[in-house]
Amino acid sequence: MKVLAKIVFSISLSVIFILISVQLVSTKTYLMISKDKYERHEEVTWDYEFAAENIMDYLNGKRDNLYFGASEEMSSILMTDRGISHMEDVRVLYDNGRILIAVSIVFAAISGIFLWDKKEFWKTLKRVWIFPSIVISIVGVMMIIGFNWAFTLFHELLFTNDLWMLSSNDPLLVMLPLNFFMVTAIVIIVFTVIFHAITVWLGFKFLKDNTSV
Repeated sequence: MKVLAKIVFSISLSVIFILISVQLVSTKTYLMISKDKYERHEEVTWDYEFAAENIMDYLNGKRDNLYFGASEEMSSILMTDRGISHMEDVRVLYDNGRILIAVSIVFAAISGIFLWDKKEFWKTLKRVWIFPSIVISIVGVMMIIGFNWAFTLFHELLFTNDLWMLSSNDPLLVMLPLNFFMVTAIVIIVFTVIFHAITVWLGFKFLKDNTSV
């Protein structure tokens, strides 16, 4: 039973870290850091900051739609119908992701309590890197094979339609070009590694302290 608890705890904690990393790059702040970092941003003829704020507010449940203009003063809709429809699908993924975080926290808490024999708990923290290492290795290999291919496969697996296949001049693709997603994938991996590294370090540190007592 302890083996099962360790597996549930490790996977739940990793899922939490991965999804939190995704949340960290799903902010206006991250989009503003990315502003003018990509060649396609030279094509932006609208208020980038205003659009970034509205898009991220929508994904994070702070607004109900994406019917906003090129700037705060303009009322004509910036985004295309296809782009809006795709983002509605993305919003569903984000909502499900937040639910998954909550469920994972519950599972991590229950299994963590079950493991609250200090030695077992900290040993489990020391090995929490195993599951994310497998995931990161798979993603890394896919990105090395070809990010465009991995990006396409990712969308084909997550979406049941082809609304994500936008025209090249769609405002959404101008703001968020393919290179943006490649960099963002790397940033998510880095955040995930940092969270797990801290957890593993805590496992080693506290296990050493508890053993020496």
